[in-house]
Amino acid sequence: MVLATKSRNTKFFFRFLAVLLSICMMAGSAFFAVRIAETFIYTDKGEKILQGIKVNGDLSESHEVTELLRSDISWMTNSLYLKDEKSIKKTLDAQKEVKLGSLIENFKKAKSSYEADLKYSYSEADEETETTSIDPENIDNHFDSDVNFEYKNMSLNFCVNDWQGTENEIFLSDSEDVAKKKLEAMFANYVSAKKYLNNVDGGYSRDSDSVTSDLKYYAKNKKNNLVLTNFDKNEKTDGVLDNRYALVIKNNIPEYSESFKNVLNNDVNPKTNEVNLTDKNIEYYIYIATETPVNNGYLEEINNYYGVMEYSVKNDVIAAAILFVLSVIAALWYFVKCGTRMKDGKVKRAFIDYMPTDMHLVLAGGAITGLVALYIPLFQAIESSVAGEENHKLFVFLAAAVAGGIWAVLIEFLSSFIRVCKSEKKIYNNLLTVIVINYIFVKPTVWLFKKAKSLLTYKPDNFKRRFTSFLILYGVINLILFIICASTGSDGNVKAPVFSAIIIIILNAAVVSFGVWYAVQLDKIITAAHYRTVPQVNYEKLPQSLKTLYNSLRYTQQELETAVSKAVRDERMRSELITNVSHDLKTPLTSIITYVDLLKTCDIEDRDAKDYLNVLDEKNNRLKRLIDDLIEASKITSGVINLNPVNLSLTELAGQAVGERNREFTENGLDLVFDGSKQISCFADGNKTFRIIENLLSNAKKYSLKGTRVYCSVYETQNVSIFDIKNTSAQPLNITPEELTERFVRGDKSRTNEGNGLGLSIADNLCRAQGGHLNITIDGDLFKAQVMLPKAK
Repeated sequence: MVLATKSRNTKFFFRFLAVLLSICMMAGSAFFAVRIAETFIYTDKGEKILQGIKVNGDLSESHEVTELLRSDISWMTNSLYLKDEKSIKKTLDAQKEVKLGSLIENFKKAKSSYEADLKYSYSEADEETETTSIDPENIDNHFDSDVNFEYKNMSLNFCVNDWQGTENEIFLSDSEDVAKKKLEAMFANYVSAKKYLNNVDGGYSRDSDSVTSDLKYYAKNKKNNLVLTNFDKNEKTDGVLDNRYALVIKNNIPEYSESFKNVLNNDVNPKTNEVNLTDKNIEYYIYIATETPVNNGYLEEINNYYGVMEYSVKNDVIAAAILFVLSVIAALWYFVKCGTRMKDGKVKRAFIDYMPTDMHLVLAGGAITGLVALYIPLFQAIESSVAGEENHKLFVFLAAAVAGGIWAVLIEFLSSFIRVCKSEKKIYNNLLTVIVINYIFVKPTVWLFKKAKSLLTYKPDNFKRRFTSFLILYGVINLILFIICASTGSDGNVKAPVFSAIIIIILNAAVVSFGVWYAVQLDKIITAAHYRTVPQVNYEKLPQSLKTLYNSLRYTQQELETAVSKAVRDERMRSELITNVSHDLKTPLTSIITYVDLLKTCDIEDRDAKDYLNVLDEKNNRLKRLIDDLIEASKITSGVINLNPVNLSLTELAGQAVGERNREFTENGLDLVFDGSKQISCFADGNKTFRIIENLLSNAKKYSLKGTRVYCSVYETQNVSIFDIKNTSAQPLNITPEELTERFVRGDKSRTNEGNGLGLSIADNLCRAQGGHLNITIDGDLFKAQVMLPKAK
């Protein structure tokens, strides 16, 4: 007992250790995955990172710093352009006539639209007040009042609506001349007051709180000597490149400090002809102030990049993959081993396993969904924080911990699912929906079904009474439920009639289903009885009435099979007996025939002795024919017969047989008439067919009434070729045609004539062996036989 307890504790310890290691390794894999994601966020190394190239110290593709510098150089260039008031005024004056003309055209269209709306509004206005809601001072919905002046690579916006409320305000009630004068006054004020600086598109705007506030710059336009700078008062441009991160651009040729050269993306170099940010007339002196770093500035982006680049991405990928694989292996081992087997071999379920599986799945799915949702703020925090800082490391560890939590919830659900599958509890029986349906609908229905089924317990003497009782009870229950449904629905209560209707439907569906099932099983048993086969039904589930019928059919089939087997066995024994006896008789008979032939050659003078020899010879030949017929009949019956069917002339074959037998018929007082006028062919074995015709002729010679005619003819129908023979029997034929074709059966029941009763049987079997048929017809004393054989091919 103590050893068993220790063994269980050891197993529990190793399983717990496997789960713990799996969760920890999955969290570790997520930790390295987050670091890899950081590398992509800060470096944009793409394929090179995936190929395992180390990026420590290589910042030539730092797009974050590049984009900041591109933006600030664009702002400096545009700011210098906007300082050149003469150039701006010249450009605006050149476009003035066209732009103001466009505004006048817009005003004319707006005025026309306003007058049309005004006319419509007065026609719909109140006749007493004669007022309208159209305001001539509100031109927003009528007048397209925006135009853009193109200057350098910028758009300077001039908007009439910005001047509303001033002395130059335009109304739709103004004339065109008045509106034109007001527009010209607005434009003059727009230029003189430099209001175009408030509406510049094209990279001009630069907020003092932007990410580039730690950039020190000095930009000079050599063409007009205009300067834009935030250098200190005594600071010179000569020593700019002495700073750690510095850039000087003269004549579009950049010169970098060593550190800054590695930081910038090549796209900032105008020589690439990909992006032209600079003007040859402008000189740029730029460096980053490292003494007083600011939040979200250049130095912070560079430090973030270096912080991420302190490790090898290739090693992190390998570590993440190894930890993930080990975590999965540990979890799989736990899944295989989970579930403690008790003494009876059954798996013991944990307390959580008694929770319905579908409810468990919903709770686990909700927990996993909530944990996955945490990644959105975590990654935002990781991206916005600085690599190397405490809060940044905390966010990374939290992301790893969340991954471990997701894996723990998944392991918990899957292990519970596996334990339920291993236990005697069927998984479909552990679903909440199944449990609810089972207790509310299935069990009550099964109980009612069993009660109804008990009424049909079969006994041969009370089936009718019980079935009648069941029908009465079934009708009474339906009537009661219908009355309840009708009475409760009249007072406006909906639940009661709905519940009653559901019970009626379930009850009738159960009864109909049982009736259909009962009819199907009965049909299977009847079908099996028709085809003499075993019914394909589940005997154990059959009601007693069908079991009784099934047993009766089974016993009848067994008796039939026994009888058939006995008959086949007897027939086989009889055939074997005939064959064996025939062979045993043939050997001494051969000797007798030989010695009789030898005696005939001796010089015997006694006449009686010669007569005795003739009798012996006749009887020997008769006995020989009998034995030959027996052997042939036995071969045909057992299927040991060789056939060589060919296309042959049935007319010639029959004519030959008739010609050979014609003399014998004449000696017996019979007239043999043969009609061979038609050439008929058949597909058959010549020897066997000749034997058939010979047997029929021999049969006619033996049993025909003397002084009568025997008619033979050959003809064909659509499907077969026929040899036909007809004769009048000397003895009454009190026998059926079917009996005549059996072995040892003769038409002469007194057996006074010669014959062994095998001729017609052999003829019939030979016909069948060749795919034909022997058809015998008896009409009084008239005997007719038709040999039907396949037509020639």
